[in-house]
Amino acid sequence: MGCGASATVYPAENVPRGHEASKSNDHDGIHGEEEKFDDKYYADVPLKKEIDKWISDLNNTSDYADHQTLRILEEMVEQINPKDKEATIKKSNYLIKLNYAQLFLKMWHNLKNYHLVLDASKPSGKDPTEICAASSFDYAKVVLWHAAECSPRMCREIGKYGIIEILLSQLEQPEYASNKLTGTENSTPINADKAMRSNLAILLSAIRNCSDNGHRFREANAEEILSKYLDCQNAAIQAQSVLILVYSLQEVDSDPKGDESIKVKLVNKGVLPLLVNTLASKRSTEEHCLAATAIWTLASHNDNKDRIRKEEGCVEALKNRQGSENTDLRTACTNALRELREG
Repeated sequence: MGCGASATVYPAENVPRGHEASKSNDHDGIHGEEEKFDDKYYADVPLKKEIDKWISDLNNTSDYADHQTLRILEEMVEQINPKDKEATIKKSNYLIKLNYAQLFLKMWHNLKNYHLVLDASKPSGKDPTEICAASSFDYAKVVLWHAAECSPRMCREIGKYGIIEILLSQLEQPEYASNKLTGTENSTPINADKAMRSNLAILLSAIRNCSDNGHRFREANAEEILSKYLDCQNAAIQAQSVLILVYSLQEVDSDPKGDESIKVKLVNKGVLPLLVNTLASKRSTEEHCLAATAIWTLASHNDNKDRIRKEEGCVEALKNRQGSENTDLRTACTNALRELREG
């Protein structure tokens, strides 16, 4: 998911909320009950026959560590892509009708005993079956990521079927430790950076697009788990962790008797220099967008504004990226600068 392919990532309190609709409002997020779709809505789903066949073939598979599974999931990733948002909204909602979240769980239970993070220097990193298993699971996650990015309904499914807890629990395993991250994502074999990015992308959409999932993150100890990645070498993972923490703890922040705001905590933990360095350095557009959005989010708290203004290079980096051709990056920088002017 490049930043240009995704929807704008809003700071937690600025996320539009409301009931889902079949067109533009479908991406507004869920809080409470969502609209139900009838058969007429699904009649003109793009690639409906192909999706039916893909899901049928996957449902009829008993072992997902094979090249047939990998081929199907590769096709699904290619065709269910946020770059074509309107079509992907319908495809994603159709995947809910076909129970993709439950199918994802079936694939997880089948593949979890393989090495889903691989090291090319070890025998498992060269074993064709292990590579196929890790690749298939990563593609299955990317399908879920793309669907969640475009469909708040899928985000509710992710919460309903315990996928949030599964993805967070994976991050507690030794192979996902912060010191194992290199800052470079490898697809062959799947390294920790690559595996973590798809986990966090799903989790970010699941909380950004469905605030009802907030308690699931808190009960799964997301704050402790994700805080370990606030100073990791992978800039995108660091920024994603900041955003997930802010979204998932916003209800705690809204309690005037509660603890110090998570936004203030994150600044106190020293995330600003890393975010500014990402924004100012030669990085991907997605990394720039995530860093700018994280700064915008943190700047929305009054106690952070002066510290962010004084952070060396921050305002300059925001102004420099404000001229980007990418709409999401431009929006994030413009709004971050507006927050800093208003404080």
